[in-house]
Amino acid sequence: RYPEGFEIMVDDYPPNLDKMKAARLVDEVYLIDKPWNQDRPEFVMGRNRFLSLVDVLRHHFQLEKGHDFAVA
Repeated sequence: RYPEGFEIMVDDYPPNLDKMKAARLVDEVYLIDKPWNQDRPEFVMGRNRFLSLVDVLRHHFQLEKGHDFAVA
């Protein structure tokens, strides 16, 4: 169903993230914080749960990869 070789996946629907991780098709998964996904305590704000895609990219590229990410 999904292509292989993703480094990260970002979604607001946890089952999509679960399927990708279980199939080992992605290295890291990040959840966009929404009212409908508050029942997933394993997604922690600032670690693998973020308010926006920009926040995910800042975290992933700056903190984990050592690169700076600028938003225009």
